[in-house]
Amino acid sequence: MTHFEFATATRIIFGAGTLREIGPIAKGFGSRALVVTGKTAARAQLLRVLLDASGVSSAAFPVAGEPTIDAVVRGAQFAKAEQCDVCDWVSAAAARLTRAKPSPR
Repeated sequence: MTHFEFATATRIIFGAGTLREIGPIAKGFGSRALVVTGKTAARAQLLRVLLDASGVSSAAFPVAGEPTIDAVVRGAQFAKAEQCDVCDWVSAAAARLTRAKPSPR
């Protein structure tokens, strides 16, 4: 498998072993990460260990299946309550963290 980095409006790092780069990258964004998992949070254990090793604590939020609007809202509330400043659910959750008024949906 090829290792590459693709930069657009967001940064995508892809390839075998690239998960090991997450700690220093996340550290550049903050000190507490929201880790959105599937229904089995254990699958994110290595990610959480790598974050912790770089001084980034984490809080896990499980979402089974495709996220609904309700799950996004609950995730954003969870992230805010947990004082997360690094999110892997950036587009949806970060918007809800900063929105003053609720969405008309």
